[in-house]
Amino acid sequence: MTLRTDIAAEEIPLPNEAQVSHYPNPAYPEATIVYSLPRTGHVRLSVVDVLGRELNLLVNHVQPVGTHEVNLATSRLSSGHYFLVLQVEADRVTRPVTVIR
Repeated sequence: MTLRTDIAAEEIPLPNEAQVSHYPNPAYPEATIVYSLPRTGHVRLSVVDVLGRELNLLVNHVQPVGTHEVNLATSRLSSGHYFLVLQVEADRVTRPVTVIR
C-alpha cells in the first residue's frame, strides 16, 4: 500500500464534504483510491463486502485537509462487488468498487 499526501491543494479544489473515488474500475490488480477532506480530522478508509464485513483497513489516523491517495492491492479479494467506506469524524461516504480476475 502506498499513501500519498503531497498533492497540493491548489491542484485540486477542495470539496465542501468528504469525497472518495477510485480508478481503474473494474479494479485489477490494483486500484488507486483518491479521497478529499474538507477539514482536518480522524479518517477511517476501509473496504467492505456486500454483507458489511470489513476486509481491509487502508487508513485509520488523523489527516489534514486536502486530497490524498492510497493504493489498494486487490490480490486478496476475489472477483465481485465491494464498497469503499470513508469515515471522517461524523461524515460517512460509501462508493462501490468492482474487482475482476
